[in-house]
Amino acid sequence: IALAVSLVILWSAYKVMRESFGGLMDTRLSKEEEREIKKCIKEHSNQLVSFHELRTRKAGNRRFINLHLIMPKSASVEEAHKMCDHLERDLENRLTNTDVTIHVEPCTIECKQCSVPCSIHKRNASDKKL
Repeated sequence: IALAVSLVILWSAYKVMRESFGGLMDTRLSKEEEREIKKCIKEHSNQLVSFHELRTRKAGNRRFINLHLIMPKSASVEEAHKMCDHLERDLENRLTNTDVTIHVEPCTIECKQCSVPCSIHKRNASDKKL
């Protein structure tokens, strides 16, 4: 019985230590939280081309989100800024204690008429279905 009790104590100590160090060390957000971030960004797919280099981390109770947002070439600085502000607010509303940093990039594909539903956007949509 003493051996069983000692194993339970050791297992509990291991879990407590793991959780404690996880809060002290920078760790990636959970897969569920990252899915929520991607879902939030994809809800705005009619206003942006794509995103990439999504990096997340958690330090203590703070969440940090960093990503590159690809906007249409025809988007003005004001439009890109409004999109970033809107996305930041949406993400902060969904995940509390969150700091969001967004780097905006123009679409690099030469389109005859640059608009959001361009070939990259269509290709990304077909890739998501696969």
